[in-house]
Amino acid sequence: MPTLSIEENLELPYILLGRKDFNKEWMDELLNKTGLYDKKKKVVYQLSGGEKQRVGIVRAVMDQGDVVFADEPTGNLDKKNTEVVSKLLKSLAKEYNKSVIMVTHDNEVAELSDRIFRLENGVLRIIK
Repeated sequence: MPTLSIEENLELPYILLGRKDFNKEWMDELLNKTGLYDKKKKVVYQLSGGEKQRVGIVRAVMDQGDVVFADEPTGNLDKKNTEVVSKLLKSLAKEYNKSVIMVTHDNEVAELSDRIFRLENGVLRIIK
């Protein structure tokens, strides 16, 4: 929601679902890891594209599921933010023991992965 703060955006799914397990300390830890802690009161429309992507990553990891699905997480980012977001996904996966399943058309981003599968002409191939 572009008119809500980062913090409000991260809490919103819990409010809408009537969940009482929103963990502010966990949110703060993730915001700190992603370099967004000092901006948590900022309204989302004031953020850069890379910052918005990092908020999305925090939202995906907040729920503490075992798998994070990322569909073109770097698709609209410049080279610098692509690198930041890609490395962040990899480090959060390792640090918090998450599996990240990512779809990307960027071969450089794919190369950061532990495993790569390529879908070509309806055939799924293991690349790495």
